[in-house]
Amino acid sequence: MPQHVLLPASFLILAAVIVVAIARDPAGFSLQPWQTIAASFVALGAATLAYSAAMAKVRLDEASAKEQDRRKALGLFLRFDFAVDVLRYEAVEHLKATAPPANPGDNTTVDVDDISLSELPEIAQAWDNLDLFPVALSQAFYDLQNDLYNFAQFRKDYAGESYPLDYGMATPDDLAALRAILTDLSAHARTALDGVREETRRLRDKPA
Repeated sequence: MPQHVLLPASFLILAAVIVVAIARDPAGFSLQPWQTIAASFVALGAATLAYSAAMAKVRLDEASAKEQDRRKALGLFLRFDFAVDVLRYEAVEHLKATAPPANPGDNTTVDVDDISLSELPEIAQAWDNLDLFPVALSQAFYDLQNDLYNFAQFRKDYAGESYPLDYGMATPDDLAALRAILTDLSAHARTALDGVREETRRLRDKPA
């Protein structure tokens, strides 16, 4: 029986018993023999009220904790979305800047030291809270982190290097390797953006 029904049901039973007793012997009826039973029902009622209040507090605390977790995850994903979008944009721009010239007038030189990606704290924050990420999104994030590591390693290994980009000439191998890293980064960033935006929609639509 639900707790909110137990208390009134108990008093109804007690009242019914007393009514029956009065009906059977109106002249000789006395409340004194019923005092112990009545006290027991009162104690039961008080205990039921206390239990109901305690359980309501537990449910409220649980709901509050879930809402805090939802808001934390939502804020984290929104900031992660911004950071990943910035990285994707920068990767695409670097790919354009390192593409083979379309005509002789576009010949140029690529300096490795001039190619960089923003170091965004939102990426580190998201990595520190990877347990909040669903499986598919965490995998996309892992791939993105791997690309960022490869990019940083390339800049370290080839610091100070310059590569000519001449019309009709093959792209230098080292520069081609950099472009492969940037291509992977752009693709994995797109996958991560799709995943985090889906998760953001889910959290926003989730009842509070």
